[in-house]
Amino acid sequence: MLALLTLLGMMAPASNAVAATPGNASSAAINAFVGRIAAQYGLNLDASEYSMRPLNDAAGSYVIEPKGPPVSDKETLSGSDGTFSLSGSERSTPRPVTGRSSTNARALTEQTLITTQATSTGFVWQAPYCYARYSNTYGWFDHCTQWGYETYSNSPSTVYWAFKQYGTCKSAGSWAIESCTLGSSSTQSYLQWADWSPKSDFSTSCGSTVSLNVQLAFVNVGASYTGCDHYDITKGSSPADFSNAWQGYAYHSERSVAYLISISTPSWQNPSLNIHWGVGGVLVCC
Repeated sequence: MLALLTLLGMMAPASNAVAATPGNASSAAINAFVGRIAAQYGLNLDASEYSMRPLNDAAGSYVIEPKGPPVSDKETLSGSDGTFSLSGSERSTPRPVTGRSSTNARALTEQTLITTQATSTGFVWQAPYCYARYSNTYGWFDHCTQWGYETYSNSPSTVYWAFKQYGTCKSAGSWAIESCTLGSSSTQSYLQWADWSPKSDFSTSCGSTVSLNVQLAFVNVGASYTGCDHYDITKGSSPADFSNAWQGYAYHSERSVAYLISISTPSWQNPSLNIHWGVGGVLVCC
């Protein structure tokens, strides 16, 4: 049997197929996959964080993919006032990075703090990834993620990453939304906190610009979104455990929510986050 391998949702070339045999075929194939990625990209993956499953549309073929919760949408409609709550989860991982600049970042930033957007010197944003819209009779929620990394190699044993999640929600029909939440978490023991934004709960007028800003090792990264009403953050002690929730009341009107965090990993270990979203509201009329 052939095992078709995937990394970050991409199918590996046929030449990377691994023959599967009974018994320890799964672990052997995963170990071979991890070894090949290390050799080709210099990226150290943890074999225990990957699993192998049958590929539905190809008999005798398999896919190797990161472990984690599958996409899980849950809907409830309860209460005499007709409240609703929707939520879902996904997995987000950056694309492999092959190398960084040898610039001495510490000497450069002793004079001034670098603020960077897009692909400015010292930091690179990877292309954003937007998930399929979740839509039903209550309304819809669009959300995207984006990874970035610091390009300096002053500390070759540590890599600093920025992660941004942002989205927009809106009610439909006879429903109004009262909360929209985005968040992340991870079970990877080697992740370390660097920074997070927003830093605290806040309220703002509709249409105002909400600035997000995090520090990496030597680079300061910023982003922004259009805010309204109230925002409630939740930060856990575990690295990457963070969420931001819009709270208010909106009937057939869009509301946005976003957050930005920075984390570090050792020796080019690839971070992997469990991301989640949620929206809740109430029935306005019959």
